[in-house]
Order: sequence, then structure tokens, then C-alpha cells
Amino acid sequence: MSGFRFESVTKTFGNEVIFRDLFLQGDPGSFLCVVGKSGVGKSTFLRLLGGFDQVESGRITVGGEPVTRPQKERPMVFQSYEQLFPWLPVWENTAFPLRVVGIDKSERRIKAMEALHAVGLEQDAEKYPHQLSGGMKQRVALARAWIAEPQLLLMDEPFGGLDMMTRETLQDLLLSLWREKKWTVVFITHDLREAARLSTDLLILQENGNWTLKMNELSRPRDPYSTELNRWIQDIQL
Repeated sequence: MSGFRFESVTKTFGNEVIFRDLFLQGDPGSFLCVVGKSGVGKSTFLRLLGGFDQVESGRITVGGEPVTRPQKERPMVFQSYEQLFPWLPVWENTAFPLRVVGIDKSERRIKAMEALHAVGLEQDAEKYPHQLSGGMKQRVALARAWIAEPQLLLMDEPFGGLDMMTRETLQDLLLSLWREKKWTVVFITHDLREAARLSTDLLILQENGNWTLKMNELSRPRDPYSTELNRWIQDIQL
């Protein structure tokens, strides 16, 4: 696992300022949630950290190394279920990061089954994506991230399209994996309750390049409907 830093980062689109002089440090093992109104740059933030886009000024580092391009050690989990390959069974979707680096099929299978066991899908290893529910597809995406042994796990509203019960189940799963693997996670969400439940820190992106960082010191485990958590949410100004 690795921490990350934004050092005086500015990002613009045309005349629009997305971030202005953003300084942010994410410690190893932290869980940063990023929130804000539509269009303020939440996904842009994640693309910069993933190396899919570049800054105008300042720099971004992960584990002390400048971010210049995407790397398998920084996997991204999306909201879209199309992130899975429809022609591959679940176990091969899970093992795909190992296939890219040339690990042989028998070893890929062993590692994939370990990852699928971690997310409760080992019995579905031979199924194809079209046979899975939305929640199951996101479990496969988590398993694929697990198998990549990420320095930094990037998640772009991964549970946004799910019903409330499934979403809370996957939040529990993600928290369990985060504690076990000591991942560093950056998680985009539009749901303040989700952010309050998951985060160690909250980055609030605002219009005109403004931003606020808020520490989340709520005790764990967190009841998403507790009075304490509701009060914390009420203090957030988007």
C-alpha cells in the first residue's frame, strides 16, 4: 500500500478552473471519499490520480513516485458493469490483471479462486457476466482489484447504481477488505451517508476550483443511520 500527495495541483478545462492549488496528502491505509455537486470535478480528480489525465501545474505522487501514466497497481472500479469482459467467465475476469503480466493459467486460476472466496463468489466462478446481478458484478470488480494487490484502489461511484440493501452489503464487504488488506482507497460518491460511513477523510470539491478537507473521526463500526453520523452529515456544506 502507498500514500499519495497532491502538491499545489491546478487543473482547468478551457476557462473553467476545476482545482486551484490543491494540496492533499493521503496516508497509507487511508480511505478518502470525494464528494461534491455534479460537474465540480470528482471524476477528474480520480483520473488525475490514476494517471489517465495530466495537471497544468503542481504534481501528484503515489508512494513518492510521480504519477505519469496508468499502472496496474492503481486499479479502478467503475459504476458501470461494462468493466467486465462479457466473453470471459467470472474467474478469468477476476484473474485478468495476472494474465496481462504473463502468469500461467493454472496459477491464475488458484489466485482467482482465492479472490472470489474473499468476496463470496467462489461458487460462481464459471458463470459469465450476463448471468450475474449488478451487485455480483461489483463483487467481481472488487475481486479483480484484490488480485492486483493495489498500492492504491480507485473507485468511481462503484455502488451508485445498486439498491440500498445491496449497496450497504457491498460497503460492509469493502470495509472488511480494506481493514484486512490495509488498502489505500480513494472513493468517489454523491451519497454523503455512504461517505460518512466509509471514509477516514472527506474531500469536498466546490465550484470555481475551491475545496475543503474534513477529517472523519466517527467511531467504528458506523451505523449509517445513527444520530452521530447524521449530525456529521449535517455539518457538510457542498
